Amino acid sequence: MATLRFLLKRFAAQRLLGLAVVVTLAFSVGVLVAGPIYAEAAREAILSSELAGAAPTVKNARFQVFGDDSFDWGAADAVITDRIESLPLLDTVRQGLGTVRLGSPAGPSVTILAREQLEEHLDIRGQPPGEGEVVLHAGVAQLLGVRVDDQLAVIGPTGERITLSVVGTYVSPRGNDPYWFGSQSPFPAPDSTQPQPALVGIDTLGRATQEIELTTQYSWDAFLDLAGVPFEQVSRVPDDIGRIFSILQGETDPGLSSITLVSGLDTLLEIVRQRIADLAVPILLVVFQIGAVTLAVLAGVGALALTRQAFELAVLHSRGFRRGLLLAAQASQAVFVAIAAFPLGLLLGMGLAALASTANGPDLPGVSFPIRLNAAGQQLGLVAAVIGCFILIGLSMPYVSRTILEERRAASREDRPLLARVPVELFVLPLGVFAFLQLRTGTGPEAGSGEVDPLILVAPTLLLFGGSFLALRLLLLVFRALDTRIGRTRHLSRYLAGRRVGRSPGTGFAAALLLLLSMGLLVVSTSYRAIVLRNHEDAAHAQVGADWRIDVTPPDDILSVIERMPPLTTAVVRTEPRLESGTFNLPPIALGIDPERHAAAGWWREDFSETPLQEIMRRLETPPFGMTLPVPTATLTLEIASSEDVRNLRIAATGVNASGFVRTAPLEPVGRGLTRYELALDAAVRLLSITIHRTSLDSPDEVTFEVRSIEADGEPISLEGWEPLTWRGSAGSVEPEGAGVRYEMESGASDVIGGIVPGSDPLPVLVSPGIASADGPIFPATLGGQELELDPVVGALQFPSMIPNAPFIVLSGPALLERAAAVPEPGLVLNEVWAEGDRDPIPLLRADGLVPGAVARTAPIEGFLAQLPQSLALGMNFVAAAGGAGLVVVGVAAGLYFAQRRRDYEFAALRAMGTAPGQIVRTLALEQVLLLGFAVVAGLGLGYLLLRLMMPYVGPSLSVAYPPPVFLMDWTSLGIALGAILGSTAIALSLSSRALLRASVTGVLRGEAE
Repeated sequence: MATLRFLLKRFAAQRLLGLAVVVTLAFSVGVLVAGPIYAEAAREAILSSELAGAAPTVKNARFQVFGDDSFDWGAADAVITDRIESLPLLDTVRQGLGTVRLGSPAGPSVTILAREQLEEHLDIRGQPPGEGEVVLHAGVAQLLGVRVDDQLAVIGPTGERITLSVVGTYVSPRGNDPYWFGSQSPFPAPDSTQPQPALVGIDTLGRATQEIELTTQYSWDAFLDLAGVPFEQVSRVPDDIGRIFSILQGETDPGLSSITLVSGLDTLLEIVRQRIADLAVPILLVVFQIGAVTLAVLAGVGALALTRQAFELAVLHSRGFRRGLLLAAQASQAVFVAIAAFPLGLLLGMGLAALASTANGPDLPGVSFPIRLNAAGQQLGLVAAVIGCFILIGLSMPYVSRTILEERRAASREDRPLLARVPVELFVLPLGVFAFLQLRTGTGPEAGSGEVDPLILVAPTLLLFGGSFLALRLLLLVFRALDTRIGRTRHLSRYLAGRRVGRSPGTGFAAALLLLLSMGLLVVSTSYRAIVLRNHEDAAHAQVGADWRIDVTPPDDILSVIERMPPLTTAVVRTEPRLESGTFNLPPIALGIDPERHAAAGWWREDFSETPLQEIMRRLETPPFGMTLPVPTATLTLEIASSEDVRNLRIAATGVNASGFVRTAPLEPVGRGLTRYELALDAAVRLLSITIHRTSLDSPDEVTFEVRSIEADGEPISLEGWEPLTWRGSAGSVEPEGAGVRYEMESGASDVIGGIVPGSDPLPVLVSPGIASADGPIFPATLGGQELELDPVVGALQFPSMIPNAPFIVLSGPALLERAAAVPEPGLVLNEVWAEGDRDPIPLLRADGLVPGAVARTAPIEGFLAQLPQSLALGMNFVAAAGGAGLVVVGVAAGLYFAQRRRDYEFAALRAMGTAPGQIVRTLALEQVLLLGFAVVAGLGLGYLLLRLMMPYVGPSLSVAYPPPVFLMDWTSLGIALGAILGSTAIALSLSSRALLRASVTGVLRGEAE
């Protein structure tokens, strides 16, 4: 008991050192505890991510059976409902499907649908269907010519019929409502010609099945409530579903022997298990490598504490205390430290795991990442505490054997530390080189597979460990080589700092080694994370094109819409060009963008093209298409002499006004011979085209037009430079003739069969290598039915939103739409809007008259990628390395403070000889700049070199398949770490300098006399 009181008093007296040892051991425990906690939470995150993104047919269960007029639906429903109640149900929805004819035997064949709660998921105009009632799709009702309250005959396959009352109509539901059970939805696809279903109640369908002899498909959709359910419980659900299915197949009385099951939950869980397996090894590697660093810090802080206890242990041993008794006392102290550190370590482990859960990227909505203390974490933490306890006991063994004389002799000298004498790099570096060669020559995981090659984490760690020892050993060798030159210097601080670093680095060597190692690991781990998160952003943007991509239906004034697009949005035209030459594995895509707005609203990566984006946009700019009219023109007057055969032909002109509204004049019949035409243009400022239309297929294929004169509100204008319209096969020639032109038309295969348009230069385009080469020859392409000349002015390997390696053409969207507007016939339209930023642009687009459709976003894609195994592993790697670096910083600061305090005799002697306080401070600072400054710089340099060395293997192991990752360093995290190092070092040095300079010179010298 006396010994215990003594230990407690000593621990309290050395409270700062005791606290440092407890905190260091607690952090070692916490790092190891965080691994199992994070792994379990990551497993739940992977599961919830897969469930959130899975289709309803995958994460739920549908039991379905076919029944005829003899099928007892009530009995079957009772049995199935009773059996599936044991499942974790969110809801059960019953459904019936059959096929009937409406109105008459010759009427349309449609699906008759009964589904519970359908009125909550459909826009029904009228009443939901009740007994003997039916609700029709608005299009079907119009086709049949029926209205609400009409009676409608429903005819079965045998000709039997029943009459139902029409009580309402509905419009097609949105396709992404999970209520309709995904791909098992009873509604045909939007592009299908199949009629939409007729809706009835369950009882009505049962009666129809019996009375008109239908064969009905009955379904019971079990929507499972698995959100937040632990993986162990969810993993039992597929077996429960299979057991229920087997039992139902044995129910012959209600006719369920032919029942089938639709569910993909077992496959989903198999994917989750595979991803969990891919995640386990990287997390364990991360935990153990950072755990090793923290235990090394513990050994350093424990050794520092023992140097403070060494004198009293030597006094006790000299007074007759046995070594075993002293070792038992030290062991008791170590056990006390472990007991105090263990619960604190558990809390730190949970905190680190929680922090790591936020470091892997953005989460999908509904993804659960529960941080819970588990048995595996407690056991691993207990092992860490025991190991830490043995480390502290092992460090004490040399000190309990010394007498007071041996201790004073050891205190008056300082040998090189053991780590500086043992060539550790000779053992570690070959292992690191071997691991790197295995990574280089081995068969690693495919990019995007989700697997993480352990060597991507092991190889740089081993190389960094060996490189750290080698770098510090080279530093000491350099200072020993400079020993003579250092001895000749007249600057006291340089002399003392240089001699100490070269001859007796002591505690500084261990601190520098740990700092170098931790900084190197921090560079690699933070950069891995930054590279992967950037790769996720790039992958999502490469797929979408911007933060948002919205399919739209534009209003009539397309050109004016482009001019008034909301901020951070841009209009896009997507179409498939038809090229006269070339063979492509994938169909080419043409993208019309707005060069003025695309840079602000679209995404781009510099390695897609050698030309900067701003220069690309500048090269794609084109002047406005059309002929500028002298005044805003209301009436265009033409005198044209036509051929004799002009049957069924009409003429029109198209212009655009100052607001961007395109106006096509009403069609005028084409007359034989010389005819005067007056075409209304509604204040047009540019003339886009003069077109020839046909009203019947019985029209001439070739016609000659001589345009004698043309006036805009009475002012003559010239058609010089105009060209024939090339629209869906139309061709011809335009030649000057007198004051006008002669147009020989060759008819095309459309309502607009010809015309003339103002001349324009070929459209500048950005092309992929498979289409043409930059600055190559001009080539023709048909875009939206109009043949245009394209000039490849710049090239790119890829463009956002394109399929990787697919051929593409990018050109000015406004220029393309202006040329399309010159043809008064449906053609190219603005069909996409891209937008940047977090704000939803859809309300703004609606306000501008655009009708939004399907929406693609980058945020959900990034959220899904954040739950991949490599992302989750890197989250833990980042937090563990950052936390380890933080602990090393604290350990280094504590070591500096207490180690410098032990040099009070040295500096008291210097002060007695007249050394100025400033010289002492400069000496201390210079020592740390030489050792710790070198450690920081070398750590950053080694980390950078290793990152460059590992970069070719980062892509396949850590990133998604496309696009390839780019080299990146997380300067924010590194800056924070450097700031912490500078701040803690400055504080430790200032406190130790203050204590040294305030100490009594005579008292110190008298007390240190040997």
